[in-house]
Amino acid sequence: MKTEVVTINYMDIELVVIGYYEAGTDSVQYNSDLSGYPGDPAIFEADEIYVSDSNINIIDMFVSLQLQEIEDLVLIKLTE
Repeated sequence: MKTEVVTINYMDIELVVIGYYEAGTDSVQYNSDLSGYPGDPAIFEADEIYVSDSNINIIDMFVSLQLQEIEDLVLIKLTE
């Protein structure tokens, strides 16, 4: 996993999100002998969240559903 710093817009607020990113793996097509691999999705786990221009980590202010939404937005930006 590698650390990424990504700026996103969440609920009309610019956030700087720092976390751990692991790129997904491509799938390998299944053959008649059942060899193959479905691949893995990319993963991002937020570790710190800041409102831009702030040095206060606000990650604890978010409930798990909000954190998932933020992590999903970061993944979209990282995989564009």
